[in-house]
Amino acid sequence: MELAGYEIHMGQSRTTRPLPSFCMLTDVLSGEQKEDGCYEGNVCGTYVHGIFDQGTIASEIIKGLADRKGVKLEGDRRMTKEQLYGRSIPLPDKTIEGKIQERWDHLAKPLDGLGRFEKIIAKLGAITGTERVTLSSKAVLVFCADNGIVEEGISQTGQEVTAIMAENMTRGESAVCQMAASIGASVKVVDIGVNRAMEIEGIGRNYRRYSRIFHNPM
Repeated sequence: MELAGYEIHMGQSRTTRPLPSFCMLTDVLSGEQKEDGCYEGNVCGTYVHGIFDQGTIASEIIKGLADRKGVKLEGDRRMTKEQLYGRSIPLPDKTIEGKIQERWDHLAKPLDGLGRFEKIIAKLGAITGTERVTLSSKAVLVFCADNGIVEEGISQTGQEVTAIMAENMTRGESAVCQMAASIGASVKVVDIGVNRAMEIEGIGRNYRRYSRIFHNPM
């Protein structure tokens, strides 16, 4: 895939282990070529700026993500940088928030009887711009990781159990999955540090392998 951009920081990437380069740069004046950046899985790094401002790379990435998720893209959704800058997110509608809270206060219950739930629903209405708040699309996010303190032998189980439980959750075989299903919510498992060497279907790559031990043993 061909891309175009420019360099601001002239540097050289160094990695702790061999990794493939992200792209091959061609100097427009001298024609000299050199490798730049690196990538592993879904993470990449490069000194090239502006690669999403032109060309087809952005649309190809979006198409690849859509194909992976089984989403069908309709129409041309490409936008220029100037068009993106012109877009804005409206502020929460305080009028709608007040109306929802007023409706709560007129129900046959003690004032603020549902606690924070009333405030949350009112804020959701203000954000979405409607007094008819629906929670039809729900998800439970489960962030999984291992702790280095396991090395001290203080845990009931070893770190291998974390990966097993994470995999079980992707198949709906856990208590949290059953509770989520009872309210029509899906379960999304996010690996932020599971000590695993093998890929688990349904979970992306982790950011690192478990946390370091948080004290200095004598």
